[in-house]
Amino acid sequence: MKGIEIANKLNISTSALRHYESWGLVPKVERAENGYRIYTKEHEAYFQCIRALYSGFGMDLVREVMPLIINEKNLMLCG
Repeated sequence: MKGIEIANKLNISTSALRHYESWGLVPKVERAENGYRIYTKEHEAYFQCIRALYSGFGMDLVREVMPLIINEKNLMLCG
């Protein structure tokens, strides 16, 4: 899935997606051989969650909570 597709669905810019990624708010994004990001339905769900939390609680809370969710998911996969 292309970033522009997710950005259009959420009415945000692709640079916002990249910011969320750089802040560690979504799981690691794989890249194609040409360097393009490969987003999955899981990434789309994370972006939707970020936008929903942001509108209700602000970005400070989002930046605190989303990494915890990702880390908890990773712990569950390892345990």
